[in-house]
Amino acid sequence: MKIEQKLCVVMFDEVSLKSNVAYNERKDKITSLVDNGQNRKTEFADHAQVFMLRGLIYNYKQAISYTFASSATKGPELAQQIKDVIRGLQESGFIVVATVCDQGPNNSQALKLLINETRGIYLRKGKNILPAECKDTADLLLFMDNIFDSVNGSRQKNRNAKPLLGPATPNSAHHLIWIEGVQIFKSMKFVSNGKKQSVPSITNWVWTLSRINKLQNEFNVSSVWLRHFNQDPLENFFGARNNIHSNNISNNIHPRKCEKDFCDALYSLTINENAETTSTCSSFDFSNIFEFNFTPIEIKERDPRIVGPLQYIRGYFFKKIKSKIFKTCTDCCNLLMEKNEIEYIKYREYAGRRWLCTPSKKLIELISNMQDLIKQKKI
Repeated sequence: MKIEQKLCVVMFDEVSLKSNVAYNERKDKITSLVDNGQNRKTEFADHAQVFMLRGLIYNYKQAISYTFASSATKGPELAQQIKDVIRGLQESGFIVVATVCDQGPNNSQALKLLINETRGIYLRKGKNILPAECKDTADLLLFMDNIFDSVNGSRQKNRNAKPLLGPATPNSAHHLIWIEGVQIFKSMKFVSNGKKQSVPSITNWVWTLSRINKLQNEFNVSSVWLRHFNQDPLENFFGARNNIHSNNISNNIHPRKCEKDFCDALYSLTINENAETTSTCSSFDFSNIFEFNFTPIEIKERDPRIVGPLQYIRGYFFKKIKSKIFKTCTDCCNLLMEKNEIEYIKYREYAGRRWLCTPSKKLIELISNMQDLIKQKKI
């Protein structure tokens, strides 16, 4: 065979079968059981995994293998079958250049297993192939990781795995890292178009690490958390200020950095007890305001056919706004959600999945009023 004739693609997919009992008289065996070609199980098969060979240049195609499985062929089993099929084709002289399948979960798992297995083989066989410069890259990454950890310690960090995330003390390892860091940063140069250039980031690192040591010695500080030197609180303040103008559906501003925001100290700066009160309501025409007729929730609760679906819909509504709007706000959760489960919602849970939320009386009244407004075409 020519090379062009040997180039081929392996395709595989599963097809559903109806479970039944089939007996092969010639082979004297039952052929409707789970069978992967190597082992058979006393389980009825309802799926068949089929492999097909197709030419890449020449237009030939042929089904070459099939196995029987219960429900579906699992990823590890499918990965082994792929290897067996390709190995058999290679022994026959074919050159497999690709495998083709859909994006089913078992197919994806099998391919991922094969990729990881192949990667492990090359890693074990590839000793001393990487150039020596790669070690320098690894050393630089480790150095930068230690530098960032040494100036990023806080009480919330896990300090067991990385001691540098702990507080800086006179006997801690931070000082050795900073001394080494100053020397390494001073030796660093950026090269652009063959010219060495000094960049602010390197200069500022040298400045920062040198002054931290001086700060501890000058003020006799015995222990300090280095995260107190970053500007996360200021960034949080800016983010909260920006959200005030863009977030019209929630008054809960969540911190987007690593530090919580405590704004009690700003109260005296923003509130003037002697401020004069002004109002422009006198010029407002109240005659144009709609008259709302709300049905009391107590009346709706008398009919389970009305209040039951409302409770279910409100539970789903609360689940959505909890994940999209106020998220981790405990005050909102306590205000809008009940701990005692409503019987109607309990019966509506699907297959034991407890994903609905139990709405509070306040939320039920709110959505009930919204329902009345919609019926009256006021919104």
